[in-house]
Amino acid sequence: MTANESRERSRASRAFLLAVQVIPRTSDLNKEVRGFFLFCLPTMKLSTTKYINTMKKTIIYFLATMLLFGVAGNASAQNRQMKKALQKEYKAKIKKLTKEGWQVFGTSRTLEVALLKHYEKLEEDGVTEVFGSATSGNKNIGKEKLLMSACAAYAEKCGSNIKGRIVEDMGSIVSESEMAEFENFYAAYENNVQTQIKGELTSSFSIYRPVKINGHDVFEFETYYIVDEAAASRARIRAFQNAAKESAVAQKYATQVSKFIEEGNPGMEE
Repeated sequence: MTANESRERSRASRAFLLAVQVIPRTSDLNKEVRGFFLFCLPTMKLSTTKYINTMKKTIIYFLATMLLFGVAGNASAQNRQMKKALQKEYKAKIKKLTKEGWQVFGTSRTLEVALLKHYEKLEEDGVTEVFGSATSGNKNIGKEKLLMSACAAYAEKCGSNIKGRIVEDMGSIVSESEMAEFENFYAAYENNVQTQIKGELTSSFSIYRPVKINGHDVFEFETYYIVDEAAASRARIRAFQNAAKESAVAQKYATQVSKFIEEGNPGMEE
């Protein structure tokens, strides 16, 4: 082996070992990667040219692999952060409900389990939360009353959402008289949303607590529902089509308004 070959061989080895040193030592995965590449270090039996070429290929493969592990590591870190945030949110919600005197009803599950199952449902793609509330002098409140409350709350959000989009995005092209006519359309649209969304709400869990109203002992109820946003979007479109039949201005601007409704996802966000 010549002196030049020896120097080239030494440079290649140092470059490889330096690359190995940059791997963080904090995780078991990275420790395994370090061990793997050190194991793959070419032996001295190779010729100098083959040795250098092998080292170059190994370093390239090494860097590509570390990039892949880096992306996977970032995703894993984000998942851990999300899990931690959800656990924090869950604990805060349980603490709040318990402090306010809420109890679960309509199931043999505890409040803790009912809420946990509810959060699991909310983790599914394309769903949102809606809740209804009501008061009654006895615990035997009808589910229909809570369902209608949820439908009305959802419809109100839908009406506010579409009104905001029309005023903000179409204010420059809609006349004052047409804006006034739209007010009648909003009311008709909300009424139709209540009807159309009713069949799309799935009850998740219900809670109640005793309260005093005007000196009378009554019970306050809340039921949380899950709604699939794709189904809800179709329900909103049906509601628009029904409401537009009696609104000339809605028919005139049907393309723009229906687009707003398709894009809208009012859910129950505050």
